[in-house]
Order: sequence, then structure tokens, then C-alpha cells
Amino acid sequence: MRDFDLAQTTFPVGLSVLEASAGTGKTWAISHLVSRFLVDGDINNIGELLLVTFTEDAARELGDRTRQQLGILVTCLNYDETPPSDEPGIEALMDRINGLSETERNAAVLRLRLALEESDQLWVSTIHAFCKRVIDAEPFLCGLSSGIELVKGDQELRRDAVEDTWRAVVASDAVLASAAATDDSWSVKEDLSVWTKVRSHPGTRFEPTPSELMKTRQGLLNALRAVQAHSDDLLVIRGVADRSDVRLTKLGADCIENIEGWHELLIGEVLEDPAVTLFEIITKIESASSWFNRRSKAG
Repeated sequence: MRDFDLAQTTFPVGLSVLEASAGTGKTWAISHLVSRFLVDGDINNIGELLLVTFTEDAARELGDRTRQQLGILVTCLNYDETPPSDEPGIEALMDRINGLSETERNAAVLRLRLALEESDQLWVSTIHAFCKRVIDAEPFLCGLSSGIELVKGDQELRRDAVEDTWRAVVASDAVLASAAATDDSWSVKEDLSVWTKVRSHPGTRFEPTPSELMKTRQGLLNALRAVQAHSDDLLVIRGVADRSDVRLTKLGADCIENIEGWHELLIGEVLEDPAVTLFEIITKIESASSWFNRRSKAG
């Protein structure tokens, strides 16, 4: 690396890099380099240049500064004036022009004058605007179809995707639809928020994984069927629990206390029917919700 000097630093064909901290003159350097490339004959007209930056404000400033510097330089050449004291870059370019042979100087001045007249052909844009220009001009070379529409952000597309998924997956499944209806924290808005977080952290793991959800649901159905099928056995267990010589843990006592309530909820329910409001049953079983919440928020 070597220090950049507008008048002396050479730019060989290929990639050159200028490194600078904020506020140290990147825009100044680029706006003067445009004139220098015209002076040296590296470009023959200003339409051969592409200036790309990050924001629309930065692009507007870069374009204005470039045309301004070009205008000051041409004015000094046309009227044989000394550059303003606050324009050391213009002075350096004047010295460079004066060091050329007469033929080279005349050609350089002609290129500068034409560039000023055709300064509207200078393309200064944001990265996004440049990409759109390329896609509009050569969509097939970019592997895209013609007439492609570019959007500034994907928020609307993501919302459409989540809503489509809710219609296709959640609304069509009575169990999931019931869960969505009874859980205020599960919504399209919440799913969009989760998606945003996942995109920010691609390594995010889901527990349980989506592929295990149907397995989990089936396990839930099997547990409820077992309660239905073995009600007599469970009543026997209650009889044992009521014996004076049996001492239960608090969890065991809670389960025994709720057995009859569970039976009442499940009597007459056809659990094989996909329309059964499975999650409504679960939320009505005392302590069941807290049991699932302790083990998995997703559960």
C-alpha cells in the first residue's frame, strides 16, 4: 500500500483499491479521478464510466460533486484562469494538463469539454439501481425471464407466504386450527417475527423439529385413547390410592384427583375423528397445560 496522490498515483489496467476512513475524502478523490481519467485518455467520453455507491443521497452527492469539479476544471481551461485556492485537486489536474505535449493537451481539453456537455450521461447510482438496470437490459444473461419485477423488500412476500401456509396447513387441520384459535400467542404476526429471527440467525434450531410435530400429535392422541380404553383400570388405581397405607407425591395426588374429570371430558369423544378439538380437550384437563409448558413451549 502507498499513499494516494491525485496527480502522481498510477492506476494500471485491472483492479485498484483505495482505502479511506469516514470523512477523509473518498467522494473528493472519486470526483477528481473522473476528470483525471479524461485528461489521461483512459476514457474517451463520460458515458463509459459507472459510479456506484450505497445510498440514494450518497449517489446524488457523488454525481453533483463530479459534475461540479469537471465544470470548474473546464472553466479554468477555457478562460486560462487560476483555480480557486480551496481547489487543490483542480490545481493538480491543471499542472498535469500543462505537462502534456500540445497535441495531447488539445485532445485532453476536448475530452473534458465534451464530457461537461454530456455530463447527463454520467451514470451514478446505488448498487440496487445498477443491478436493476442490468437485469432490465439483459435479463436472459442473468438467468431471469423478461419483465421481472423487483421489490425493495421481502416483507410483503413473507407475509403472503405465511398466510398461504396458514390457509393450506393450519386451517385445513382441525387440531392445528383449534390450537391457533385457543392460543393467543400463535398468529401470523408471531410466525413472521419468528421467520425474521431465523433469517437473522441461520443456525437456529427448532425444538421440537417440524418433522416431529405429527409424531407428537399422534402420541397425544394415543395417550387420550389410553385414558378412554382403561378407565376401569384407572379407577382401580384410584381405589388403591385411597387406601390409608398409601402415600402419594403431590403430582400423584393431583393426577388421582383429576382422573374423574378426565373421564367426563373424554366420554363420547371419537378421538379418531380428525375434527375432534384435541387441544380444547387438553386445555380443559386441569394441570395438563402447565405440564406441556414445563416441557416445551412449542408443546
